[in-house]
Amino acid sequence: MTKTRSWLSIVLAVVLAVCFSFGAFAADGDITSPAGQANQYIVSAEIANGSVSTDTLYIGTVANYLGAAADGSTTVFENGEAIHPHDIIIMNNKVGIVLAVGTRNPWGYPAGSILDAGRIYGAVENKTLKGNVTFGRDTVWSVEFLMNGWDSWAPNNCGVVKFELVNYDFDQKKEVNSGGLPAVKVNRIYKEVGDLSFDVVTYYSIEADKEYAYMFDTVKSNNDVESPSLSNRFSITNKGDDGGAMADLKLLTGINTYGKTDRNVFATTLILPGTNTGYVNGNPVGDRPWSRNGGSVGYKELRANYPYAPQEYRVYDEYLFIDDQADTREVIDFLNDYHKAETMKVTGTAYEATGNKTVANPVVIVQKDGEVYGWFIGEKDGTFDFELPKGEYALYVECNGFAKGQPVAVKEGDSTGISLKAGEALVEVTFRVRDENGNPLWARVEVEGLYPVVRFTGDSVFYAKDENSKGNIVFKAPPGEFTAKVFGEGYYFYSDPVTLTCNTKDKTVYNVEIAMEYAAPEGWISTDPHHHTNKNDAFALPQDVIKSLLAAGLDVAITSDHDFTTNNFESYNYALKYNMVGFLPSEEISCSWAHFNVVPQTKEGYRFFLDENQKNNVMDQFADFKVFVRQTHDAGATITANHPYYSYGLFYTNENSQVPGGYDNSFDNIEINACCSDEENIATINKAAELWNAYLTGSQVSGAPVTKPHYLLAASDTHDVIYPGIANDKGESSIYHSGKGRTFVYLGDTSGMSLEEVGLATGQAIADGHSYASLGPIFTPKDMLFGETYAVTKADDWTFSGTLEVESLNGIDTILLLSNLGKETYDYNGLTINNVLRINSGYNGINELTYEISEKITSASKAWFAVMAIDSSENKMFAITNPIWVNAQGYQKDIAGHWAQGNIEKLIG
Repeated sequence: MTKTRSWLSIVLAVVLAVCFSFGAFAADGDITSPAGQANQYIVSAEIANGSVSTDTLYIGTVANYLGAAADGSTTVFENGEAIHPHDIIIMNNKVGIVLAVGTRNPWGYPAGSILDAGRIYGAVENKTLKGNVTFGRDTVWSVEFLMNGWDSWAPNNCGVVKFELVNYDFDQKKEVNSGGLPAVKVNRIYKEVGDLSFDVVTYYSIEADKEYAYMFDTVKSNNDVESPSLSNRFSITNKGDDGGAMADLKLLTGINTYGKTDRNVFATTLILPGTNTGYVNGNPVGDRPWSRNGGSVGYKELRANYPYAPQEYRVYDEYLFIDDQADTREVIDFLNDYHKAETMKVTGTAYEATGNKTVANPVVIVQKDGEVYGWFIGEKDGTFDFELPKGEYALYVECNGFAKGQPVAVKEGDSTGISLKAGEALVEVTFRVRDENGNPLWARVEVEGLYPVVRFTGDSVFYAKDENSKGNIVFKAPPGEFTAKVFGEGYYFYSDPVTLTCNTKDKTVYNVEIAMEYAAPEGWISTDPHHHTNKNDAFALPQDVIKSLLAAGLDVAITSDHDFTTNNFESYNYALKYNMVGFLPSEEISCSWAHFNVVPQTKEGYRFFLDENQKNNVMDQFADFKVFVRQTHDAGATITANHPYYSYGLFYTNENSQVPGGYDNSFDNIEINACCSDEENIATINKAAELWNAYLTGSQVSGAPVTKPHYLLAASDTHDVIYPGIANDKGESSIYHSGKGRTFVYLGDTSGMSLEEVGLATGQAIADGHSYASLGPIFTPKDMLFGETYAVTKADDWTFSGTLEVESLNGIDTILLLSNLGKETYDYNGLTINNVLRINSGYNGINELTYEISEKITSASKAWFAVMAIDSSENKMFAITNPIWVNAQGYQKDIAGHWAQGNIEKLIG
């Protein structure tokens, strides 16, 4: 058993204390969760008492297994997350899983998902598993069934979750009175799509000597009408802090998290190999097989998108492989048997490029029809041996320090005695990155085609080594000719990347000049307020995050992991070490139905979320919306609605009437997320304008009064800073780039301010709206400040005037003046922007211009104005200011309680 830090809030500690009174350590009857909490469950007495306990299968609670050691902070798997005495262990003599019961699902979903999965060591025949084995290291963050994608299915709307012990025949896919295998049956309900209702039941067990767990999800429609198409999904979330990576195994209908580090070697794979037939009254109504893979770098999904016929019942048979070797061997062997495939033996030896020396433990990549089929790790002497379904494949070798080997064709009758050669040894190369004046720049270098299939065999994205290496990036490149892209400070905002064609045979030191066209306006700083490190589904080490933020030209670092604050202090220290201007600690509150970021506003709030003592000071993601907003405010922070029109975003959830405890407008900020679609971000801008309109008039939005301004910010939501990803039309090589969406904040003179003081001032300026959100263009206001209020009088002819400079690397296409006075609309990539007062176009891609506002507001006593600049790139990247508030009654005290003097108070320059 292993001690691990609790990631739950103080609220959970109180809940645990209550839970113990319900018999956490022993149970004569069923275990029932405390009344009043959202996570309601019943665990049967058979499970609570560990009635299945043999030398090949154990099913029982953590309390039953650990006894008095089940103290609410102790896990069974090393580095595990399941800490509650009511969590359920299922293990055979080789592998085990723990189901989330009292420990809440980390994404806020209903109880009953897999929270921990790992190897079991030391099992002995004829000796019970309980108390006689060693638990290995946990390999997953969560494994779960999603009824309709990442929706708002949550503990408060799934009914009481029931955990029962049954006999289940996993071949016949049904419960049986005798025979079969003892299994945990998990019952919940799903009700979200209109008034439609479904029973969702999962059966878990593990057969003797097998290296996989059964996870059979069954869904029964309780409806007399056909449902819309529902995106049933089967997901794994990686543990980013454990050195792992993830892979789509499309040809195997699988998803995989794997790693090979000094702490752990693992490949945990979920596969969905069946046809998943649907039945009505026992009659088949069609197969519902896997349709496609999805997800991102930190979690992967298998998807089956289909409607449900009236009263349809279907079973999805899933298998979770928990291997102690970081390849796909066990999965492919299983699938060969499952599909009764005719197979062929593949054998051979891997050599270095010269052919004189073998490669120890080569990683052999198998491709079929141009796609990765799987990979196998060979022996220490370089030999490899595995079976594939008969067919045609291409094999090549990946290994650390070498270029990719040349593929070798393999087919039936010609698949043994193969010789594979690794590519030539990589060559050390130095890039000296400077601006046009010879000053060193922080930068990111990406080498084309170097990123491996198996991540632990190499890298393709590089930064400076340390804080003393600014402008010098040393890395290993393929020998001979290669192509690299150099991203200098502020790329896509202040500078354009430079692409180099290099040849190590000519030289290994390259001088790279980056033309710094623009910079943050004087008195302004830039920050990326939604950026992850390596907790939960993210991969970026804190030190790498700081390097990436510097290369992006950002001034203030903000780190915001899902329901973790424990990396904030390490990130703070690296920001200090690398001489960043400021640092702001954050946290992403990850409810099942929506995500939110915290933005500290007070010194006490700053220290709380900085978490210097590693207490993991997080908000309660399972509380009703209004409750955790109040908790966040009480902790000294404002709260941002992240990606609010995504399927787990506040506005989307509210429009589907799924906000726990009901919606209100007590939150503070609204995020434009660079990873979201145009449709989502334009809807977000329109909703912000709706809130600004209601704030002026004291009216309501979504049935709730608007008593505060809700200011926009932009962020990247980056989860991985060394992943090259997929090129887009701008030439960016990843959907994840630090600062791809960024917020410019006015602070004035920051000289002499500490890292903490600048960070806190940044948070306060975000809350005050002294900022603008950008995906490219840059604003420099000359005689006004966003978020402030100005009074105009009759002497000024009731006219508000202001000026701002606009700059854009991609050139400027259109500028919109948005206002509550605006009655027009604008077509943006087929989407409608509302509240448009002025449309200025025809700039023909000019890079710099002066934009003047001069508007009479006699038609209203109060007004707001915001400027949106759209660039000339194919994707029409944009920036949008927060509103300037104007009071046309001549009052000195403004709408927001600020003071303004005269016509326009010159706050800047």
